[in-house]
Amino acid sequence: MAKTKETLLIIDDDPIHQIALTNILEDDYEFVQAYDGQEGLQMYLNYREDISLVLLDFVMPDMNGFQAMELLKSKPQFNTPVIFVTSKSDENFEAMCFNLGAVDFIQKPIYPKVIKSRIAAQISHRKIKNELRTQVREAIREQKKIVESIVIGLANLLEHRSVESGSHLKRVKAATELLTRELQITTSLLDDYKFEDLENIAYAALLHDIGKIGVIDDILHKPGTFELSEYEKMKQHTIIGCEIAKSFYMGDNSAFIETCMDVIRGHHEKYDGSGYPDGLAGNDIPIAARIIGIIDTYDALVNDRVYKDALEAEKAFEIMYNESGTSFDPILVKAMLGIKNDILALYQEEKALKTPKQYIMTVNKKKFF
Repeated sequence: MAKTKETLLIIDDDPIHQIALTNILEDDYEFVQAYDGQEGLQMYLNYREDISLVLLDFVMPDMNGFQAMELLKSKPQFNTPVIFVTSKSDENFEAMCFNLGAVDFIQKPIYPKVIKSRIAAQISHRKIKNELRTQVREAIREQKKIVESIVIGLANLLEHRSVESGSHLKRVKAATELLTRELQITTSLLDDYKFEDLENIAYAALLHDIGKIGVIDDILHKPGTFELSEYEKMKQHTIIGCEIAKSFYMGDNSAFIETCMDVIRGHHEKYDGSGYPDGLAGNDIPIAARIIGIIDTYDALVNDRVYKDALEAEKAFEIMYNESGTSFDPILVKAMLGIKNDILALYQEEKALKTPKQYIMTVNKKKFF
C-alpha cells in the first residue's frame, strides 16, 4: 500500500509531551518516537528514508537538544529538517538553534494550529527542495551522458592509434564501480561522498587516459623500454588530458569535471610519492585518482600491451599486494582483494564476448549505484 502520510521523528524525554504532540498531529502524520538523543539517532538511521521532519526537545537526560542535533548532523546521510519544540526560550537560545541548522523554533505550550501550519510549511519547503534537487541531478546526468558520448568518440579515435584504449576504458569504468561500492561498504574513505560523487568517479574513469591523444604514435606504439626523453613525453598525457577536460565544463557539472581532472592528473601518482606528474604521496593523492590508478594498473597487468604480454590474474593480484604502501594505498589493495572474485568474473565475461562492442553493451547494462 502506498504511503499516504508524512512521518515525523519526535525526540522528547517527556511521555506527556509525546502524547500531546501525537494527539495534535495524528490526523495528518505518522510517527517514529525516541526519548533521548542516542535513541533519536538510532531511530533516524533505521527509518531515514521515511522521515520527513524531526521535532526535537531541548531539556533531556544525558544530552540536551543541541548535543542531539550535533549527533544527528555528524552523520553524512542526515539531511532532514529539524524543528526545536521546547519551553526554553530567549533571543540567544533561539539564535543558537538556527545557527545549529534548525529550520524553525516552536515554544511550549503548543498551540495546535501554529504547530500544524509550521510543520506543513517546512515539509512543503522540503518537497520543493527535493524536486529541484532531482531536476538538477537529471540535468547533470544528461550533461554526463553528453560528455560520455564525446569521450567514447575520443576513445574510438584512440583505438585507431592504441589497441587497448576502447575496451580498456570500459573495463576500468566497470571495475571502478565495483571498487567504489566495496570501499563504501567496508571502509570510511567514501563516507562523505554522495551518490553523485560516486557516479562522478565512475564516469571519470572514461577520461583518465584522454591525454594520450596528444602523444605521438612513435612513443604510443613503442614496443620496448622508453628512452628518458620519450618517457617524459609520455608522462605529459596527464597534463594534456587536464587541458582537454577543461573544455567539458557545462554550467553545473563543475564537480564532475574537477573529479575528472583529479583522476586524469593523478592516476599515475604513487602512494610513496614516486609517481608523476606532481610526486604526491599518501592521502595528498585525491581518492578518485588512487582508485582509478589501482584499477588502471590491474587492467594493464592482465592485458597485452605493445611493450609486454598479459600476466595471469593471480600474478597481478600478487604484484598489487607486494606494492601495498609503495605504489598503492593499502586500504585500496585490501578492498581489491576483497572483490577479487567479482573482478575475475568481470574480466572473464569480457573474454567470453566476441567483440569489444558486445562487451561495452554488457557493461552499460550493469547497475552498480
